[in-house]
Amino acid sequence: MPDMTNMFLLIVLLICIANNLHVTNGQGNTKKDCQAGANADSCLMKLLMIGDPDYKFPENMASMDKQCRTYKNQEKCIKDYAAKCLATFPKQVTNVLAYGASKTNKAYCSTKRRKDSFIAIGKCGNKLKFLVDKCMRQFIDSLQGIENYQDAKMKIPISCW
Repeated sequence: MPDMTNMFLLIVLLICIANNLHVTNGQGNTKKDCQAGANADSCLMKLLMIGDPDYKFPENMASMDKQCRTYKNQEKCIKDYAAKCLATFPKQVTNVLAYGASKTNKAYCSTKRRKDSFIAIGKCGNKLKFLVDKCMRQFIDSLQGIENYQDAKMKIPISCW
């Protein structure tokens, strides 16, 4: 079963993908699909769960089964966006990160026991999710602000604050 390390990595992946999609979205690309990027952002939030204010962790098997049916579509959405809109390196990173998130979701969906464990997390997680979403939005805003920081040598250290 995925452990807390995997969940932490998933959160870090969300941050990196969200920042990557926002920062590079449509830059140097005139394709209409790339200029809006809203669909890719939505797919990302649904795939990674954290940051989507409308997402509710499943609290019963029916909602868990529904979630398990949708994660592949979200991964495809992100990969399609990356293929159309991102340069080679950001595309590779985005695809690896989307794969990691999908692999984690697939693990939770693979057996009834794992689904039951995720449902148990959901019952507690929904009570606190708004706090995690708020923290994630603030963190992403901070990362995006770093892009404009003038001292290039300080960009990475600032991202660790």
